Amino acid sequence: MGEDFNFKAWMNMWLNSSGVNIIEPSPEGDFNIVQSCDLRGKNKLRQQKLDIGLYNDDGEVHIIEGIVIKDEHTPVDVTGVPEAFGPVKAIFVNQGEHAYAKVRFDHDSIQWFIKNLNKVQDSTTRGAIWRYFWMSVMEKSMKSSDFINFIVNQLPHEPEERILMTGLMQLRALINNYLPVELVAEKKAALFDAIYGVILKGTATLEPMADQLFGFIST
Repeated sequence: MGEDFNFKAWMNMWLNSSGVNIIEPSPEGDFNIVQSCDLRGKNKLRQQKLDIGLYNDDGEVHIIEGIVIKDEHTPVDVTGVPEAFGPVKAIFVNQGEHAYAKVRFDHDSIQWFIKNLNKVQDSTTRGAIWRYFWMSVMEKSMKSSDFINFIVNQLPHEPEERILMTGLMQLRALINNYLPVELVAEKKAALFDAIYGVILKGTATLEPMADQLFGFIST
C-alpha cells in the first residue's frame, strides 16, 4: 500500500462510514471528476483509484488509468489522448468497475450511449451502463423517457441475454409504476415492436423473450 499509507485514516474513511459516493464527469472547461456523498448513510468523501473510459463515435475506448480521487474535484489530464482517436463522444468514469461508487453521466454522454451503446465491445461495460442508467432513473437524475428510448434503441443490438432480461424487467416496472398514465399506451406499443423485432431476428433465446412480450400484452 506504500510507505505513506495511513491505516487509521483509511479505517476512518472506509470502516467508520457508510453509504456510497457518487462520481461523475465535469467535462466543461478543464476536465474534472466530481465526487459527492449520497444522501443515505454516514457518508464522507473517500480516496480510491479508478480508470476513465473515453469513447469516440466508433465506440473505441481510450482508457486513462490510475486516477486517484479523494476530494470533491479531481482534475484529469486528457492531453495524452491521440489526435487520431477523434472527438470524445462519451465518458465513463468507472471503466472496469474498480471504484466503489455510483456513476452518473454528463448530458452528452447520456445522449450518445442512448443511441450508440451497442458500439461498445465490452459486455461488462455495457451491462454496467445499463445498470447505472436504471439507478439514475430511480434517483430522478435521468428522465424516464430517456431510459425508455435507450431500451428501445439498444434492444435490437444487445447480444447478451442477461443484460436484455434485466433491462426489460426494469422497464416493465418503470412503465407500470412510474410513467405518466397518458404515455403508457404509446411506450408499451414501442416496446412491443422492439421485443417482437428481437424475436424475429433470433438474436436471443425465444422463450424468455416471448414471456416478456406477453407480459407487456397482459399488463
